[in-house]
Order: sequence, then structure tokens, then C-alpha cells
Amino acid sequence: MSRTTSVFWHDIDKVGMPPKAERIVAINGNQTDRTFLILGEYSITTGCVFPDGSGFEVDRHYNDTPKAWAVIEGF
Repeated sequence: MSRTTSVFWHDIDKVGMPPKAERIVAINGNQTDRTFLILGEYSITTGCVFPDGSGFEVDRHYNDTPKAWAVIEGF
């Protein structure tokens, strides 16, 4: 990504979807799906990765194509 930002974006075209080890996070001793920050061509949203790793589960009104993802610490 060529934009200046303090977020470390992972370009999906270069690195692919988040690896399986990144998709689960332990919060208060419980494992849950990690919420990722998702950068589209025109917008930013949050979402989890589908169990098969094929895409992101986002709000049904999100119409942008995901271009990059970032880990949100604590989520």
C-alpha cells in the first residue's frame, strides 16, 4: 500500500488472507475469532475471516472489495 499510515496493512494481493494462526485470539482465557481492520478501495471496516479462509465476514451493507487487512491489538 502506498498510503502513509500508522496501521501496518497486509496487501491481500501480496500476502493473501490472514493465516489460520492469526484468526483466533485468546481474550480472558477464552478463544474467539479475531476481528480485523479491513481496507477497501473506498472504505475501512472490521470483520472476521470465514472459517475456510476465503474472505471476510463483514456487515451485509459493505459493498467495497477488501484490498488489505490489519491486526487490531486487543480484538
